[in-house]
Amino acid sequence: MVGGKKTRSRGKGLMGSHQRCWLWGRNVVLELLRAGRWQPHEVLVAERAGDEASRETVQVCEARGIPIVPSRDDDLRRLTGAEDHQGLAARMPPYPYLTTAELLRSWDRTRPLVILDRIQDPFNFGAIVRCGEVLGVGGMVVGEASQADVSAQMVRSSAGAVHHVPLARTSSLADFLSELRSGRVTVIGASEKGSLAPDRLPRGTAVGLVIGNEGRGLAPEILALCDECVSIPQVGRVNSLNAAVAAGILLYELAKGTSDGRV
Repeated sequence: MVGGKKTRSRGKGLMGSHQRCWLWGRNVVLELLRAGRWQPHEVLVAERAGDEASRETVQVCEARGIPIVPSRDDDLRRLTGAEDHQGLAARMPPYPYLTTAELLRSWDRTRPLVILDRIQDPFNFGAIVRCGEVLGVGGMVVGEASQADVSAQMVRSSAGAVHHVPLARTSSLADFLSELRSGRVTVIGASEKGSLAPDRLPRGTAVGLVIGNEGRGLAPEILALCDECVSIPQVGRVNSLNAAVAAGILLYELAKGTSDGRV
């Protein structure tokens, strides 16, 4: 293996338990390191001479002072619980959410904000972030209560988009939505009770799009803070869309005709 063994990090904070603090796989680990926003405690590299991904991993880690731990395939399999680790695994601290103040300071108001109200499935969470990155959102905000956290499942579902979308967390979504409205941001909730058609979503103005819980939709106090609600027309017998699919449809509509040519 390229590079020498370094002292293992003993950082206290972990992304979940000791068994759930790992990200693994070539693309996942390399995208994490290339983005540089979320620094791992350490990176385990299987001793595979001549592996290009391993060489790049070692180079980036050495440049940033991230400890490298030469390991065996069996070690990575045991620690990650995965057969598809591909010789790379990173032990992660908790995700470094922005504060809402930090997010708003850097927000390009020509791009929509997405507010997630109690999205509990990590795969939905990751898929929504992936849609947001592809369609050019200005950032996303989640609450602390009843919300899936950034986890290995979520990161893999996002296909690395979580490293590129500004993501903030707040203790009160209601307070944040009130702050948006006081700042002349149009808050639009996604709800089957909405009267606004997707192709009538406002463009050229600051918009916050709120996506609700997979089973219960928007909480009543959140719904009350929406200026309007948008509903996606449906002709099938199933009475609702998956939250991530709905988010993708609405974000595509919001991106139409933007000056930067996102779609």
